[in-house]
Amino acid sequence: AIAFLLLGPAGDKMVPYWTQIGIFLLWVSAIVTLYTGYDYFRAGAKHIMEE
Repeated sequence: AIAFLLLGPAGDKMVPYWTQIGIFLLWVSAIVTLYTGYDYFRAGAKHIMEE
């Protein structure tokens, strides 16, 4: 996502919708981060509750 966004307007001249693809990938990475964060939190909470 960062590579797509770093090219900015120059990337849009090479490939149409280059910036929009970068923004979409940034949102995908944010959603994956939230999901994995929740998974780690749930696993950690289970260990805390056992002790």
